[in-house]
Amino acid sequence: MSIRKEKKYTFSVNNIDEVRSGILNSSLALRQTYENRYVNSIYLDSINFDNYNENLAGLSKRSKARIRWYSREECQGISSDTEFTLEVKLRSNVLGDKLSYPFKLPDNNQGLRANALINYVRKVIPIEFLPFVEHCNDFTLAVSYLREYYQDFSNKIRCTLDSEITFSKPLMNVFDIKNSVKYKVEYGVLELKYPSLVEKELDYFNLDNIKISPGRHSKYAVGLNTVLG
Repeated sequence: MSIRKEKKYTFSVNNIDEVRSGILNSSLALRQTYENRYVNSIYLDSINFDNYNENLAGLSKRSKARIRWYSREECQGISSDTEFTLEVKLRSNVLGDKLSYPFKLPDNNQGLRANALINYVRKVIPIEFLPFVEHCNDFTLAVSYLREYYQDFSNKIRCTLDSEITFSKPLMNVFDIKNSVKYKVEYGVLELKYPSLVEKELDYFNLDNIKISPGRHSKYAVGLNTVLG
């Protein structure tokens, strides 16, 4: 686990070239550190949407759980070699943390339905993850987006740039994002992640001349509002 702070900004997809230029030309000397890829997530929650409601209420201590995997193409199908990660995002006031556990699906079970998949995940994850997923009995949202990765030369400050964001309600086969009804948004998200010790350095990260808006943003909350109407 690595406790960190986060700053988020949203921007119109029409301005992504300008935002990318602002990142590369900032005084933080950020550079691209990984090739672009699609990030795919399916979120777990209770029937009463406990995690979602905690987020809306802005509780000082809250969590959310998701299964994540990566692809080089949008809506690319999974295979027996696909690597998944159960991620639990933790929030305590302004500090964020994340628990991660990699796993693969059992042989010939790429079409696991929701209940079977949740039961399987509970069996394979370490016991310290269970308090964050034992109340989850449904997959409530699928999210996919193209992510760009940037980092400073000290490897302390990370920056991600997300575009092509789509939300959908998971189907019975929760990994079948390709055939689900998709809702695409017309904005992107820039996120800075950094340890508290380097927060003063971010005072020099000036994006005032770029059309970008700071503030809270949860893909889970926005996406759930979108697909549920």
